[in-house]
Amino acid sequence: MFTKFSLSLNQQVRRFTTFNSKLNKCSSIDPNLLDQALKKLYAEYVSIPIVIGNQMIFTGDEQNLRMPHNHRRVVAKYYYATKNHINLAIQKAIKVQESWSCVDVKTRSNIFHKTANTLSDIDKKADLMSAIMLSQAKTKQDAEKDVSNLILMLRTNADALIQLSELKLPTISEKLKIRYLLRPLDGFVAATGPLYMSWIAANLALTPLLMGNSVLWRPPANCVLTSFIIFKAIIGAGIPRGALQFLPSNYKLFFNTVIKSNDLAGINYAGRVTTLRTLWHDLSIRLPHYKCFPRLVGECDSKGFHFVHESADIDLVVDRTVQATFRYSGQRTYSCARFYVPKTLWPKLCCQLQSEVQALKIGDPTDENSYASAIVREDIYDDVVSFLEYAKCNENVEILMGGNYTKTHGFFIEPTIVVCQDPNDRLMIDDIMGPILSVYVYENNKLNEALETVISSQKFGSCGAIFSSDNKISEQLLNKLRMTASNLYVNEQCSGQDISHLPLSGNRLSGTNDKNGSAYYLLRFAAPQLIEEPVKESVVKNEIENLNCSCS
Repeated sequence: MFTKFSLSLNQQVRRFTTFNSKLNKCSSIDPNLLDQALKKLYAEYVSIPIVIGNQMIFTGDEQNLRMPHNHRRVVAKYYYATKNHINLAIQKAIKVQESWSCVDVKTRSNIFHKTANTLSDIDKKADLMSAIMLSQAKTKQDAEKDVSNLILMLRTNADALIQLSELKLPTISEKLKIRYLLRPLDGFVAATGPLYMSWIAANLALTPLLMGNSVLWRPPANCVLTSFIIFKAIIGAGIPRGALQFLPSNYKLFFNTVIKSNDLAGINYAGRVTTLRTLWHDLSIRLPHYKCFPRLVGECDSKGFHFVHESADIDLVVDRTVQATFRYSGQRTYSCARFYVPKTLWPKLCCQLQSEVQALKIGDPTDENSYASAIVREDIYDDVVSFLEYAKCNENVEILMGGNYTKTHGFFIEPTIVVCQDPNDRLMIDDIMGPILSVYVYENNKLNEALETVISSQKFGSCGAIFSSDNKISEQLLNKLRMTASNLYVNEQCSGQDISHLPLSGNRLSGTNDKNGSAYYLLRFAAPQLIEEPVKESVVKNEIENLNCSCS
């Protein structure tokens, strides 16, 4: 698709071909306002502190937040917390826990609605979008979706809290009064999230906070700027100082420190499965020392799939697969990475797929014509490149298109499609956080064998999609693949039309399947309490008399 990159950033990505406008949607924000916010952020050198209680702390361990699409440019600097800072934050969190947990649910809900209103302000929205675009290399459309998801999450969770608090238990006796209280967990919650989703990174910290917990928030490196904007908004909305601590830090130091605290009540995590396994192991070793069983909520890697039946609409399959695979350069947790296609459909599907992907422009995220941009971080880029090099050396893998990459100016990888002869090839199984679609072509008369392959090779279980024009076949496929993904879609991309409206989570190695985005998720950070109280006989008698009067 291209042979060589030249020196300028625009020239570097020019050979990714032209942009296909059909696959992009118009933004609702004023372009001039966004341009002003981008220019302002370009001109500034933002300094992001550690925040513990009322203190803003700047340490000697200074870190640079670089633009993934132009890594010579630093968009902000931030500071790593030390072990002493983290321990101080734990002390402050425990100290404020009692007062914050006693704040009534209506007030807490109102604070979250106020935060959502603040971030909905057109100027604040432009600031947040520009921070996402420059620090995470997201296009305007993807950045706006991130902000919209964040605002929706704040409001949805705030409303869900009210609904949960109004839960009425069945009356088993007129002589008993039973109340239901939503208490927080008994201790503090530690939260950290993915590098590339600001709304998810925020949700990991803010959901436990909403439930009355004190939270230590470790923002991931590429979300530190956006997280600080969100942090200031929620503090300004009325969260007491100390209930939410802002702690940029080395993730190993952060977890090693919080796990050693006997007051740890929960960890809310999103990231690599290897880290979640380590956390699980380390928590289990220290279980005798905790005053409660810490809740561990985790969302991990994914390997979304599209399974195509011979009755499928080819145009629909191509459109949805391109969007699910190559939007944000395949880095979304729910991106499509595995593609199962019947042999009779593959020739036509292959041609259309190549045509659509060749029309995608990968470039600077601030360019209106860019469909996607760079990989968010160098270590992830290197990992994806290792898969490309593996594919080039594997005689059982055909690189149908793409396979090129460069990090001269930014961490760019060309949209790539590979065809694997072996459905258990590592390209079909391992998690790849980049723009690679691995295809397996199955024989039409071996549908059941192909389905069994999906089931047996699926280490991850976040999302998947099936494509068929036959309703009966669709139901059969859904039933067969029901354990392969927590979110299954029919004739729709595996990320759905709008993921923010759906409870998203994963089973198998994709996480603890707690349905982020639902009321059930909130309960993971609550310790419900039942209070039973006998009612005096005179009170019962008066209530019965009042009831009789109203009936007459």
